[in-house]
Amino acid sequence: MARQRSLMVIAAVAALLALPPSRGDACENAVLATDKSVASVKEAEVILNGGDPKEARRRIQEILGGADEFDERTPSAKGLTKRAKRIIALADVRLDDLRSEHRKVFLDNAVSVLSWLAADSPSDAAKKADLAEALAKTNAGKAKKILEDLAKHDVVATPYAYAALARLRASDGDEKGRDEAMARCKQMAKPEKVRSICKLTQGAR
Repeated sequence: MARQRSLMVIAAVAALLALPPSRGDACENAVLATDKSVASVKEAEVILNGGDPKEARRRIQEILGGADEFDERTPSAKGLTKRAKRIIALADVRLDDLRSEHRKVFLDNAVSVLSWLAADSPSDAAKKADLAEALAKTNAGKAKKILEDLAKHDVVATPYAYAALARLRASDGDEKGRDEAMARCKQMAKPEKVRSICKLTQGAR
């Protein structure tokens, strides 16, 4: 019974984090975006890109303080909710230490958020790469189609996306393509993060 309640709480929290804002104006469950919170979200992005998804996720949760979104009434805060939700979604995709019974909930919600962001900016290759990175863990065929198109035009935006493409090509027996994608991953990743990002095997799902 306790385990079931725990799963229900995890699912509720994940669903809340994945919920896109319903309108552009302030809502009751929003925290006012200040210059400090804008700077903190930018810092969380740096932390995420630097290879620490757990800390990046913690930072965003701390900034929101239980709110669903930011009140973006100042020009400098425009789009801050989307940036925060992207960070949480990608952190959940990249975290391999979540217990397996929670994993599917977080991944499904991450795909939902990243799909929303990609649809909102259909010409943004970086958002497509983010979505494909998540889909690589839930829908390999769709992920590979997106990543192969991005790679064809040389617009794969992150080493994480190249690592995902390398794994997908490896699954299809494409050794040459696997090695090419992995080489690009290593070129893009910071030297100290290559081993943790550019790998063909991953932890628990």
